[in-house]
Amino acid sequence: MAKGLHVSSVYLSKMIKQELGESYIQILTRLRINKAKQLLEQTDWSIREIAEVIGYDSQHYFSTAFKKMEGVSPIRYKQTCTRSSELN
Repeated sequence: MAKGLHVSSVYLSKMIKQELGESYIQILTRLRINKAKQLLEQTDWSIREIAEVIGYDSQHYFSTAFKKMEGVSPIRYKQTCTRSSELN
């Protein structure tokens, strides 16, 4: 993205943080985790498949990032969603 704007990645990151209050990585991670939650709720895809679709090379790293943001593992999140949809 920085290359397309003809600025350094350091400068772009600094401007994003200054304007939005979050780093580029924080924004990207939040967007990825939100998409993962949607996929966990709406598909029967495996955790590995979801990790790959949202841009993680490692299922383990994805699970760690997910748990850090959501407080539960992706597997537990999916189980919770499945249980609540069965109750409705």
